[in-house]
Amino acid sequence: MKIVKSLNISETDYLSKTTKNYINGTAKNNVFFKQPSLDLILKNSLTREFEISKRPTLVNSLLNQYKNDNIRLDIKSEVYKNILSLKENNIFTCTTGQQIHIFLGPLFFIYKIKSLLKIVKLINSQKHKNKVVPIFWMASEDHDFEEISKTKLFGNEYKWEIISGNAVGRLNCKGLHDLISELESRADKTEENKALFLLLKKHYYEKNTLSAATRGILHDIFEKEGLIIINPDDKALKEMAINVFREELENNLIYKTANEQSTTLKKNGYKPVLNPQKSNFFWLDNEKRYKLIESENKNFEYHKGMKISKEEILKNVEKLSPNVFARVLYQESILPNLVYVGGSTEIEYCLLLTKTFEKFKMKFPVLILRDSAIILKEKIYNDIKKLGIYPEDLFLNSEKLINKVNSKQSSIKGKVDVKLNKLEKLLAEINDEMISSEYEKHKVELYIKEFNSTLNKLKNYKSKIDLAVLVENPISEKVLKLKSKFFTSIQERTDFLIEYPDLYSCNFIFEGLESRFYFLSK
Repeated sequence: MKIVKSLNISETDYLSKTTKNYINGTAKNNVFFKQPSLDLILKNSLTREFEISKRPTLVNSLLNQYKNDNIRLDIKSEVYKNILSLKENNIFTCTTGQQIHIFLGPLFFIYKIKSLLKIVKLINSQKHKNKVVPIFWMASEDHDFEEISKTKLFGNEYKWEIISGNAVGRLNCKGLHDLISELESRADKTEENKALFLLLKKHYYEKNTLSAATRGILHDIFEKEGLIIINPDDKALKEMAINVFREELENNLIYKTANEQSTTLKKNGYKPVLNPQKSNFFWLDNEKRYKLIESENKNFEYHKGMKISKEEILKNVEKLSPNVFARVLYQESILPNLVYVGGSTEIEYCLLLTKTFEKFKMKFPVLILRDSAIILKEKIYNDIKKLGIYPEDLFLNSEKLINKVNSKQSSIKGKVDVKLNKLEKLLAEINDEMISSEYEKHKVELYIKEFNSTLNKLKNYKSKIDLAVLVENPISEKVLKLKSKFFTSIQERTDFLIEYPDLYSCNFIFEGLESRFYFLSK
């Protein structure tokens, strides 16, 4: 896999108005935080407060998680070094996260991590007293099994067939070995696929949890880059955030402040991506994840009207599970975090929490939009170039794209016409000379016959070119098909990593802080 081209992602129509204005620093009336920049990250590192007493707990929790998931960390491991370094006050984190899809899910899963690693590398290359380490936050408590249980290969969908309502990270990997074998039997017999399926079989064994399997796979891929994988479904970690949880349970600060920010955004022409909710927690009980609903006297209800008090919740904080909004607060409570790398939707819902962080007196992380990419086989890439356009042109709407292609084709046809007319004239002149020459008569007749045949072929060729302009242009159909396949559905969300085994080796490199759209070729 190699990068053949890239462009600033804000130059495309791929982003919402909210995200584009945020990353470009063009929002009205300062409704967002400052535009993300390297200087801002370094400056924030000087004022980022993180309780020193939390650092040993964080380190011990991470080491215990790796141990419990049967991952032995060698003292020379970059991951081990990075975890231990978190005891130091000048070491901070940069974080990204994602639901833990089977087999790592869609392509953007890897793009998120690659974006994170390039930012960490850039920050640590600066002559600055503070350094950062990369963290991948497994959304292990999410219960949207339907979303994480599917994969695709050669256009066919495959599903992990089990019943679940639990936090997905707690599920045992029962049945996944059979699914892996089925996929392996249908995949191409390449060395890359052989290595991939060995990797998957190594970690998705029946007694392993989905969280442990995901950690194992990511560790095998990214250990050299020092990527730390964190599972937030951890009692010790949740106890670190108990004051934030208590404040939210008592006073609904997320609901109040996010609604206030939502109103501000609407007044300034932005459409919030999510509606703030009054209750922002779930309850993990009996292998299920239930929505906590606030009732009278600050009590809460969950499954079938079952009630629980705030005190009981906080005594059993390991069962308290944050929703998408509370997760951001939880994350920033337990990590000395400077940066969060996310997709466009994540950026938008995090921007609803600016006033929330002010209320909690917490430092808001610098939000960095992850990089995106489209994989184009070399033949497809060459086909696009032959049409006289560039891959980024396929981001244009259909009408503008076809106009550009037709304009290019008309330009090419015009140039060809000029050359064909010159050739026709030249052939006619040669014909005239041969007729008027005193060369041997039978040879002249032979030449004239050949010239006339060539002229007729040339005229026929010109007629076919003219006719192609009058009928519906098949080139337009081809262009729209390419656009639909790669740029309308956005391949990174509809194609799955298992279809691209060489991506698991991650031998391509994103560079720079600027969010870019990359074109990869294989």
